[in-house]
Formats: sequence, C-alpha cells, structure tokens
Amino acid sequence: MPHDEANIAQAIRASGRRLTIQRTQILEALHRLPGHSTAEQIYAAVCEDSRNAEMAVSTVYRALDALAAMGILTAFADNGGVTTYEWAAAGAPHHHLLCECCGDTAEVALASLGALAAEAARDHRFAVDLRHMAIRGLCARCQRERTARA
Repeated sequence: MPHDEANIAQAIRASGRRLTIQRTQILEALHRLPGHSTAEQIYAAVCEDSRNAEMAVSTVYRALDALAAMGILTAFADNGGVTTYEWAAAGAPHHHLLCECCGDTAEVALASLGALAAEAARDHRFAVDLRHMAIRGLCARCQRERTARA
C-alpha cells in the first residue's frame, strides 16, 4: 500500500474504522522512523511531540494491531518475541531470513515461493499469504561456527 495520506485514509475507512487522531499521530511517527520499528520506538516517536504526551502505550499497541489487520502495516516477530512494524509493501512480497542462532535478519524477495503457494492451492485448496513472512534457519556465519565446533 502506498504511504500517502489519501490511500491510508481510504483503506482505514474501507475497513469500517475511523482515522482517529491517535492513528494519525502513530502514522506520522511511522513516516519519520526507518524500516522496522517496535511499538515502544513508535510510542517514543509519538511522544516526542508534546501535544501527544498524553497518549498511552496501550493505545499505540491497539492501533498498530488494527493497522496491521487492515493491511496498512506488517508485523514481524523476531526470535526473542519482539514484534516490529513497517509499512506494507504495495503487492510486493516481503520476506525475512531469520537466523535462529544469532538473531540476524535479512530482507529478501523470494519469487520461488510462488510455486509453494500454487502447490498449496492445487493440492490442499489452501490460499497461502506470502506477502510478509519469516523463514527461520541458520545464517552462513552460524553454519560455519557450528561446523567448526563439530
């Protein structure tokens, strides 16, 4: 989804929700933050403006969950269970390779996952959502270290 205000407002209203002052402030904070941000980082960015100092962190969590449910944001939980949020890509798949040993992540676009989705649809009549996902495993460095220890 493009990040322009008109498209965001339209998507929120299309979901049957309102574009509240709090959601607007959270979206403005997200525009200022780079890449993946935690709810706490977003909350801190919202509170940098003294007008927003009264917003509760629980409001930020609820708004982020709602915005993710609407498809405006994507949520990604790392190995430690910390969830980060970022803008949803406009129709483009967005994947992460997540090392289960060191926790490093790499953003990748894996076109070959289309074959997985086609197989699931064909053989299991299941529609796979591959727009944003994490594939867990071991990075090259951790593989080398494990091999060296073995």
